[in-house]
Amino acid sequence: MSRLRCLIAQPLRSNTTWQPVENPTLLHSEPRHPFGYVHVANMLLARGIDVQFINQVRPRPANVYSNPELIYDVLHASSQFDVVIGYSTVGTAIVSALSLLPNRRPGLVLYLQAQLNPGGSLVKRLSRRILFNRAIHGASATVSVLSDLTQQIKRSYPNLRGRVHYSPVGADTAFFDSGFASREPEDRNLTQFQSGHCLLVVGDATRDDQFIYSALYERALPLVRVTRDIEVAKRVERLALQYGHPQDMLLNQVSFSDLRWLYSHCNAVVFAANDSWEPAGITALTEALSCGALCICNSGGCIEREILYLAQEAHLTCPILFYRSGDSNALRHTTSAVVRLDQQARLEKSVLAREFVQRACPVERSYQTLWEAVLQALDQKTVVVEGSYE
Repeated sequence: MSRLRCLIAQPLRSNTTWQPVENPTLLHSEPRHPFGYVHVANMLLARGIDVQFINQVRPRPANVYSNPELIYDVLHASSQFDVVIGYSTVGTAIVSALSLLPNRRPGLVLYLQAQLNPGGSLVKRLSRRILFNRAIHGASATVSVLSDLTQQIKRSYPNLRGRVHYSPVGADTAFFDSGFASREPEDRNLTQFQSGHCLLVVGDATRDDQFIYSALYERALPLVRVTRDIEVAKRVERLALQYGHPQDMLLNQVSFSDLRWLYSHCNAVVFAANDSWEPAGITALTEALSCGALCICNSGGCIEREILYLAQEAHLTCPILFYRSGDSNALRHTTSAVVRLDQQARLEKSVLAREFVQRACPVERSYQTLWEAVLQALDQKTVVVEGSYE
């Protein structure tokens, strides 16, 4: 009997071939991630499903806007696969197109990582809505990483309730554990923060660095900024000249083990999001919480709603301190309150943070939910459902 085949509608960035790892939990050099496509592929392989990535079908840029022929190639190759997993914009377009095939088509899993982008022109907003509606109708199963979005889809498409799965963004608690953080970081320049006297900011262009640096201009502690985005690094360098602390540090090449070390040793993780419609940054927050870090985040966005929902679901106290979004005084006050905590209070909050991730959003929950969606997609045929996304 031949093995089942799956297409992951995302490019494998390293190259067009990859070697599966028999046991992803043995990858001590990097954590498992719910959107880590190689880890997802290995999870599927372990369950008897062969996997290909989209640039193995067409080894060109996997962008439906700069390369519209991608859709045609995937449609042409779709008969080779039993299931297709579509992530984000590219995946939504592919799932929408495949759902229109009149004959045999693979089971379709739509993986939603954000709300619909409310920005752009009227034409762009309408195009996104039409594409989204078509993909939702055509998907055999839909996985959403946001509780808000999950409930909204279920309200808009009541007949689809059984095909919509909620999968919160989780962290690899086996990797992000302060107990495994080495005594000495790989980057010896970090040893100056051994005793925890630093604030940590992690992430890409969705972080409001201007707000953080200006609001915390008079801080006593140095700020360590971690990003792999070159443009963000340039922006931070400019901000450091104006608002910087002598011991501030910018890291754009940091290993996962050093990131774990920073989470485990920093005084607090500070977060400010530019967007309120996508959970950009929630991965860094759950990783930090898994290491027992004290986290400070702006309120009013989908991250706050998601964390509060998960805390309620797990019957736990919310582990993150929220400040009013855009309020510099609120950020300064909250940060000062965290810095002044005594050792016992910090330990109690650290234990709560770790327990929150273990109970509410471990990465294993993400993989199990995706697996259930894949099984549903393999069993289901095309179903036309009435409804629209409001």
